Amino acid sequence: MDFSQKMRKIEAEFQSLKGQVKAGTLTREEAEAQLKDLMIQDEEGKWWIIGYETGKWYYHDGEKWVRGEPPMPAVPTPPLPIARPGPSNWVMVLSGAIGFAIGNTIGTRLWEALGGNETPAIVAVVLWGGIGGVALGLASRDVKKVLAFSLLGALGFGGGYALWLALGQPWGLLKGLWGAVAGLILGVPLKNVIKTIAVSLVGFFVFLLTAIMLADLYNAGAIILADGLRGAIIGAAFGFALSYLEKRGIWPKQIRVGE
Repeated sequence: MDFSQKMRKIEAEFQSLKGQVKAGTLTREEAEAQLKDLMIQDEEGKWWIIGYETGKWYYHDGEKWVRGEPPMPAVPTPPLPIARPGPSNWVMVLSGAIGFAIGNTIGTRLWEALGGNETPAIVAVVLWGGIGGVALGLASRDVKKVLAFSLLGALGFGGGYALWLALGQPWGLLKGLWGAVAGLILGVPLKNVIKTIAVSLVGFFVFLLTAIMLADLYNAGAIILADGLRGAIIGAAFGFALSYLEKRGIWPKQIRVGE
């Protein structure tokens, strides 16, 4: 038993003696006499004892008892947690591209099968976001992230589309509102307002640009090809933005442990 363990044992016995005195089963004089038998000597040869009145430790300097703190062994500092490396940018880009391409293609086929009106369209868009979110989560190899991104993708894409419908399906810059809402929701796991807004801006511009870039394909009736390309571009953009911002701070003071 080392010094610190002996000291803790004496402190426990001291409390027991005080309790017996309070209960009337032991007199104060008897308790103080027993305390003298509980003196302990440290490695430097100093004798230590607990004061009955104060409950504090005292050491004998050769002439008198002096209040002090017994030497305690240094407590080892636990190692700092090392941040687990997240998926590389390219894994997230590829997963996002594949997932959202598949999700958009399946969603459109479902929309057509259900009649091609607004109500099935919302279901199809929710499915698009959910499948794409699953792909982003799988890239992280974390079950919790798979579930989280699936729900956030479905909510973001569905909510963005519902807002666009509620505004009368506006064209021009407002076409990007759908993507802005989707990005805003997908950026929530970053737990940083600036980063989340950055993902929202990525969504705004990528939705707007893909609508313009692929308009001719849609008009030409190449729906499956256009849906696949649009989903791939949007998914790749979200995958890159999320992985890049997760590993890097916006301001210098935001430093991840282990970086």
